[in-house]
Amino acid sequence: MVTEVSPKKNELFSDDFKGSDEDVKRDITRAIKPNKSLDSLPRLKTKPKKILLITPPGTLEESYGRLSGAAGELPMLGLAYIAAALRDQGNTVKIIDYEVNRWPMAKVCKDIEGFAPDIVGMTAYITNMRRCAEVAKITKTTDPKISVILGGPSSIHFSRGGL
Repeated sequence: MVTEVSPKKNELFSDDFKGSDEDVKRDITRAIKPNKSLDSLPRLKTKPKKILLITPPGTLEESYGRLSGAAGELPMLGLAYIAAALRDQGNTVKIIDYEVNRWPMAKVCKDIEGFAPDIVGMTAYITNMRRCAEVAKITKTTDPKISVILGGPSSIHFSRGGL
């Protein structure tokens, strides 16, 4: 059983929403409240995809500046969560963390050609936006049919125009 979300949910952030504060609270609660009877994600309704999740090449100094000495070299946990959910749905997923492995930007093209993904996804932070744009450019140069998806806290800055 899946909890239905009120049609007003799509209107929550529009300026012309006329609902009361209680309507907004109820709709948000329905949107984020987990359904405890679910033990896995629903199966895909489309053909499974090959998805490559990337942390773009860079150095800790580029990401953290003067605080790079305090930074750890751990893989992005968010990408691991996304990969697990995508695999549960039947997709083939590969994660490559160029930053932790200290691999150069030149390796991105070879990895994309080798894996031949349908989708390339990256997490965008203000500190890696240029590197994400470079990976997107390399991806589209390698194969224009590959979809590039940018997520993370800084992706909202490019929500209308894209990279």
